Amino acid sequence: MTTFDDACAATQAAAGNVLKAIAKLSVAAKQFEKAAAIGDVNQLKKSTEGLRTALDAAREEVANASGTWPFEPQEEEDYL
Repeated sequence: MTTFDDACAATQAAAGNVLKAIAKLSVAAKQFEKAAAIGDVNQLKKSTEGLRTALDAAREEVANASGTWPFEPQEEEDYL
């Protein structure tokens, strides 16, 4: 059985992974914005793919993080 401390550590790590994925999404959005600002069609196409990839990765990390906390409300109350 997972301990409360282990669950907190795993959840914290998952949240960190979400933050990293969001940072990559932000970088991709900035590249997309820059390409649009200078009218670079080739870079727009390239950065669109990067944006989609970063978004997919962020969604995956959010899904992973959402399932990290293993305890039901009654188990939390029992622990506390």
